[in-house]
Amino acid sequence: EMQYGVLRNKDQIDAAFFIKNTPNTLPDDDKKLTNLKKKIRGQKRFPVESYTSMEGLCTKVEGAVLNILDKYFPNEDTTTLGKVRLAQKAYMNSRHNYYVRNNKGFEYLNAFLNSDELNLVITGPSGIGKSALVANWIKEVGEHGLYNVIYYFVGNYDATNDYKQILRYLCDEIYDRFHLKRMELSNDRVEAESQRLIAEIGQKGIPLLIVIDGINQIVEDDNSKLLNWLPPASGKVKFLFTTLEGDETMETFRRHRYHIKAIRPLRKTQRKKFAKQYLAYVGKKLDEAQLMEIISDPECENMLVLQTLLDELICFGTYHKLHRRIEYYLSAPSIEYFFSRVLKRMEEDYSGKQDLVRHGLSLIAVSEQGLTEEELISIMGVRQIDWYLFYCAFYNHFVTKQGKITFSHQYVADAIVKRYRL
Repeated sequence: EMQYGVLRNKDQIDAAFFIKNTPNTLPDDDKKLTNLKKKIRGQKRFPVESYTSMEGLCTKVEGAVLNILDKYFPNEDTTTLGKVRLAQKAYMNSRHNYYVRNNKGFEYLNAFLNSDELNLVITGPSGIGKSALVANWIKEVGEHGLYNVIYYFVGNYDATNDYKQILRYLCDEIYDRFHLKRMELSNDRVEAESQRLIAEIGQKGIPLLIVIDGINQIVEDDNSKLLNWLPPASGKVKFLFTTLEGDETMETFRRHRYHIKAIRPLRKTQRKKFAKQYLAYVGKKLDEAQLMEIISDPECENMLVLQTLLDELICFGTYHKLHRRIEYYLSAPSIEYFFSRVLKRMEEDYSGKQDLVRHGLSLIAVSEQGLTEEELISIMGVRQIDWYLFYCAFYNHFVTKQGKITFSHQYVADAIVKRYRL
């Protein structure tokens, strides 16, 4: 791997070698290993260091990682606005992975941008692909440069779901984008200031699209889901929202007579393309019959279910039992039961780890807004390394908001509540 991936690779890559060089160590038993170490020490392209303790290794690895980060992100904006903007951009970019273009969705959004309509609401079930559609469309709009776009993904890993903080971010972005005089904003003034800024931009005729994705996830505080805090669209300032059909925000949008578009699931050919791309990324593939069986299943019209099923198959690993495993998941009578079977598999994998799955997920489910990593480890009394192993395995179903871990989709939370009778 070192020869093929690094030493013989003429491309520009980052690599670091750490070779333990304990005093009085006998020569390597393997001559090839000795030659490899000699070749590594003799080359000049990549840094080579030795270590004599685990602590020394940790320090050197940390230094190497920080050097790479400094190399690729030399001018990171450390202001409050810069940090939030970077987190939002990172979340949006994560929705570009494996994306299969929804042409009808793009056409509809483009028509909205070119129409006189000022507000559009995209709705659909959890996991259907609303955020991915919006994130990839924003990228295309940004590349054309026809509209200024300010976006806020409420479901972002580190985003606040407090409407006053969302408005504060919106004001800060407008100050920065349009070189307006910045005001110190208290919570009492932020609503009025956001309205003033939108009106000013609207009067100037500046095209601005404000996107708030997952607005159903805002905290229900001061009747926030009535959306009275939202500044009205003005001039060429448009708003694009995504929300869930059964949420109170949806009722508010209907009362205000906002234009509403329910997105449809991807077609079979699109889901097939996604599945192939997703599996190919980790060097896996299914035969045609298996692939068609999966994408023809009604529950797999939901992209969250489809991706989770593919993840389950990737980690299953027993080829001659693969078909039976596919049938096991596809026979689940509902999405909730599907995720219950995923939980059962996790319980089996972590049966010797002090019931990490049941205990840890139950704690998060009954908490009001999630728990911090430190709180979870302390309450469960588990080793930090055991928690990390489980966290990484369940990563796609977690989000961290303001330092607190919670669930990324309601389907997962509902399955946990029902399975563990919370």
